[in-house]
Amino acid sequence: MKIKKFFNFLILLLLILLIIDFGNCLKDESESSSITTTTKRGTKKPTKSSNSDSGSGMIDDVLVLDSRSASGSGSDSSLGEIDGHRIVKCNGTQELSYDAGDMKSFYKESTASVDPYTCGLTVPSKNSLKDALLSIDKCEDEDLCNKHKISCTEIEITNGEEGFTYGTFSVMLKPGNVPNTITKVSLVQMEGSNGQMVSDVYIAIYGNQTEIRYGYHYDGYENANTKFKSSRVSNQLFQSFTNVTIKFTKEHLSFYAAGQNIGHIASMWNKEKVATPPVYFRVTYLQNSEVGSNAIKTSLLPASAYVRDFNFVAGPCTDSDDEVTNWGSPKTYLDYYTSNCTIYRPLFIFNDTIHPDWDIKSIGNHRLQSVQFPRIGDNIEFGFNGGKNTIRFVTSKPFPIYRHKYFIFWINGGDRGGQNLWIAATRKNHIIAKLNVNDYVIGGIQKNQWYKVIIGMKKFQTQQTNPKKTVYIDGIMFQPTYDGFMDMTYFDDLMFSNGSICMERGNYLQIYSKGNFSEGMEFDKSIGNFDPRSTVVQYEKKNTIEYQIVKKTVLQVNFMNGSISITEYDGLQFTLQYIPNNGYISGGTATENQRVDNVVNSLRLQLCLMQEDGIATFPCLSLSSYVGGRFPANRWFTLNIPWNDLSVDFEGATFGGFIIKSPDDMDPDVYQGKLYISQILATHYKPPPIERMTQDSFGFKLSWNFNITLLSIISIILLFI
Repeated sequence: MKIKKFFNFLILLLLILLIIDFGNCLKDESESSSITTTTKRGTKKPTKSSNSDSGSGMIDDVLVLDSRSASGSGSDSSLGEIDGHRIVKCNGTQELSYDAGDMKSFYKESTASVDPYTCGLTVPSKNSLKDALLSIDKCEDEDLCNKHKISCTEIEITNGEEGFTYGTFSVMLKPGNVPNTITKVSLVQMEGSNGQMVSDVYIAIYGNQTEIRYGYHYDGYENANTKFKSSRVSNQLFQSFTNVTIKFTKEHLSFYAAGQNIGHIASMWNKEKVATPPVYFRVTYLQNSEVGSNAIKTSLLPASAYVRDFNFVAGPCTDSDDEVTNWGSPKTYLDYYTSNCTIYRPLFIFNDTIHPDWDIKSIGNHRLQSVQFPRIGDNIEFGFNGGKNTIRFVTSKPFPIYRHKYFIFWINGGDRGGQNLWIAATRKNHIIAKLNVNDYVIGGIQKNQWYKVIIGMKKFQTQQTNPKKTVYIDGIMFQPTYDGFMDMTYFDDLMFSNGSICMERGNYLQIYSKGNFSEGMEFDKSIGNFDPRSTVVQYEKKNTIEYQIVKKTVLQVNFMNGSISITEYDGLQFTLQYIPNNGYISGGTATENQRVDNVVNSLRLQLCLMQEDGIATFPCLSLSSYVGGRFPANRWFTLNIPWNDLSVDFEGATFGGFIIKSPDDMDPDVYQGKLYISQILATHYKPPPIERMTQDSFGFKLSWNFNITLLSIISIILLFI
């Protein structure tokens, strides 16, 4: 009897374990198994087109920030770090927008106690029906201009007593073009904002010149820490509305005009002070006080500028409590390439075709095509021609926002360039969190240039107030930051990833290593100034390739023992170091021995795989755009580049060598510096992890069948007891 009870207990225990095992496998299947998915490109497919519709799942014209509808179970409150400081939710207003009509209620007037300029602030008497007018004019009655002969205009958005915290500030602006006038966008520290000792961050556009100044003042215009830089722009800036944006964080300042990054200030070693929140936002049109109060020709008055569509999004904020703002250089993607690699494969949303579990929903027209700006097979063409145009990639299977470490995609500015876009994580009809794409493309999105954009998912700061709940998302959406014409934009290879894939150490094809090319690797067709066995900069006491970066220098390596098929290896690995010419990267403002705190020009160098004939090339890869717009300098750096990023990831692809060269449009007189290469390998990925046991997996079926068999044996034994 005791034996029978014992066997009954075993049966009960086994049944419990079977139920737990089955439940865990179901959970693994629904939440985790997709991360190991990978795809290979096939042959080209016919061009397809898709238009927006009003069916279920479409995004509303206006999406609201709302995390409550996206809450689930679990926990993950970490938002990542910036320069060693933890990212936290910003205090105060998280997002705010005003159109031109709203902005007309924020005009500021000079008074006896508030008179900061050499002109009198007044409200324009004549105003456009659509846009907010900024005007400079003669004062017929100087009493109305606070005793000034010239009137000027300022719009100040204070956000009440709260002010604004760190974040991205943007506005649509048509600057004035009358000589000796300035159209200025600024963030002004609330404390002392009405006196002469102003601390601000600004972009100033000078009328009838091709100059923009940007920078900051601290404790007044005459303070020793006052700092500005200038950038040359096209006269077209004055012909129509353009977007002006200031990215204001404790770590750095970035300035944008017409979608282009005109400057970035990073002065961490100078320990300079700058304005701190809360700040006001101002747009001012005034005379240039540097040339005197009578410098504007009265025949050109009244002078006008126009403004519309103000937008603010908070963040990123950190837990740093430093009194001094220390700025670091803008981050490239070094953390992605240099942090621990992964054996997991990326999960593609779009890779020549859309993933079966995903769909494309757009307000506007999108199509799959391979004619314009081709990479590999089809890419996605979409026109951002108005503020409501959006393209959204959506799945029917919501997942935790921080399940994957990175979201990666390729983007091309098309014929126009200069696009300024939000990227948003969404759930149903709600934006959970969003970022500015330009913050991850140093120098802005240029025309006819593919960029690989890598965004850490923890950069998306959700508005989740309960850290014990996990935020779920079901889509990624791109939308313009302002209502304007941006023309066609191109997307390719959108994916989630946990990092660069680990390469096997012992299984590779050696192309160049330890100061020598391997047998069958010919470089006799190379031209210009390079040395394949340089001793100037060595790597582990071994010679390297020294490449002088000028247009006439081309390194060409041909595989004389036969072409390489993409089925033999998974990618190329380069170990290299870029030593820049300081005069080039500083735009001519620094000498060879000076430290450059503001990089103006990034490395312009391309890697091109040659086709099997060893002559024609596949589309070239820009090394700087591949790592976020700025290539690491003065350090050894190992770069693993899979075939997918080298435009050869299609069925039957082979290549017969590679070329390293400057772009075709590079000025032949420009010297960018030196590139040293210590190693070039064709490598294999490490194998992916063994699939977790799911209800559809072979492992699960074996486990389930074994347990059922054991249960049956025990039951038979009980029949004979």
